[in-house]
Amino acid sequence: MIVFDYGIENTRTFGFGQEGSLAAATESVKMGYGNGMKPIRFSRHAGEQAQERGATTAEVMEAIRKGAREPAKHGREFCRYNFTFGRKWQGKPYAVKQVAPVIKEEANEIVVITVYTFYF
Repeated sequence: MIVFDYGIENTRTFGFGQEGSLAAATESVKMGYGNGMKPIRFSRHAGEQAQERGATTAEVMEAIRKGAREPAKHGREFCRYNFTFGRKWQGKPYAVKQVAPVIKEEANEIVVITVYTFYF
């Protein structure tokens, strides 16, 4: 699950798998960040692009947590993390899938702006 937050009155969930309650979705996004890492919030655009480009929520979160970071425009960061893939994507076989979210670190959370994937 991903949490999309458009303000208190417009919060909704968007699932890559089964849909559940907002509380369950929020918990899944925050899971595994007890070591001082901020909660992660996906913009609507990021969630749509992740799904369209073949990245899972778990992969995006791992890329943020473990990936190499480089500066991007407007004070954002570009994270890159390679996953062993060994499958076909859009009819072509690829050994590696690189998940590359663009994030903005805010005072109390990390906001995922968009998600890129590269297959090679």
